[in-house]
Amino acid sequence: MAKKNDTFSPRSMREKIRNSEPGPMYKIQKPPFYAAWSTPILHDTLSGLKINTKCQVIDRNNQVIPGLYACGESAGGFALHGLPRVTVFGRAAGREAASANAS
Repeated sequence: MAKKNDTFSPRSMREKIRNSEPGPMYKIQKPPFYAAWSTPILHDTLSGLKINTKCQVIDRNNQVIPGLYACGESAGGFALHGLPRVTVFGRAAGREAASANAS
């Protein structure tokens, strides 16, 4: 642990920040110590169903599919991902679906 914690000296931390090296930000000082295996996974893509600004799904002929809305991970083409994507487009899709149902 002493060798590992040497990487947290002010000089080495400045070098890490300057070089943007990934790694822990705090010393590991007090046992017990635990470890876990972590594997990153791809949870988001920028592909999905094509939608318009009302979150209506667009078919291959660029026509709206009546009554079909998409948001979140199923809607593609946006740089947002995760919770912001779901809340922003989920709200829009819900609002549009409710107003379409009311008329």
